[in-house]
Amino acid sequence: MDSSEYLRLLARLDSRAVRAERAQTKLEQELSASRAAEKQATEEVGHVSRLADIFFELSQILGGVVDHWLKERGTKEPGQEPESTKIFRRAQKLTRELQHVLEDDPSKYTITDSLPQTQSAARLEAAFEWDRIRRSAAPSPELISKEFQKQKMQPDSSELAEGY
Repeated sequence: MDSSEYLRLLARLDSRAVRAERAQTKLEQELSASRAAEKQATEEVGHVSRLADIFFELSQILGGVVDHWLKERGTKEPGQEPESTKIFRRAQKLTRELQHVLEDDPSKYTITDSLPQTQSAARLEAAFEWDRIRRSAAPSPELISKEFQKQKMQPDSSELAEGY
């Protein structure tokens, strides 16, 4: 081999080294961007988890209030269980399902999993379902109007006393 061949060989090796260095730099940049995105996603999952916990606790409290209110209203027909009891049973079932999710191993859930995406997503979904159940239990405006009309039709005890 003469010196020109050595120079060509060195030039090829040098160009390959430069390309490898550029590729490595590019991969390092992608890695740092991926780590930053992962950190941000983890923080967002933490925030959503805390919000879901707060929303769930609030839903439980409000559900108790609605349940108590419905118990005060009683039943619609003799022998029929109160609407609040039905709602309470549905809420208990939902709470058991939610507890199952909360007690489950959190390492099973990652951002890339499809269902459930995270524990927080499952909590949030359960809280929304809880809220939907509570809202479905609220009396309709027609029912409130009928109750008002019934109360209006019944004479007050003071009115009865005046009649005699």
